[in-house]
Amino acid sequence: MPHFGKASKQKLDTCHPDLQKLANAIIEDGLDISIIDGYRDKQTQNDVFDKGASTNIFPESKHNGVDGNPPSIAFDIAPYPIDWDDFRRWYFLGGYVLAKAKELDLNIRWGGLWSKSNFENLDFDKNTFNDTPHFELITKRD
Repeated sequence: MPHFGKASKQKLDTCHPDLQKLANAIIEDGLDISIIDGYRDKQTQNDVFDKGASTNIFPESKHNGVDGNPPSIAFDIAPYPIDWDDFRRWYFLGGYVLAKAKELDLNIRWGGLWSKSNFENLDFDKNTFNDTPHFELITKRD
């Protein structure tokens, strides 16, 4: 049975309880995932931005929680074992997570399909920034 390793648990602990609920439900279903990122402090967020892996500086990312404070309202996850080049696995994971979030009545946006809510718009061609590991809670400010 899949389970979170120590590093994944530590990162998941920095996330909003709804994201923790979602990740734990995925693991309980038997889908093995790793938590790549949860909350990012100012230095980490700006480093990710400088590398081109984020379009937001601190505190504008959902990884920075609300107003720069934990918990994070976004996480980056990966199918385990991680193969960054096998996009079939990333798109399978994206669909699985969106479906699980819908089942749990969570409003989630996925970085592989930046629509406003679960399955609202399946137009992948309009994605201008592909961030398949990224999932975020949609808040009232969105």
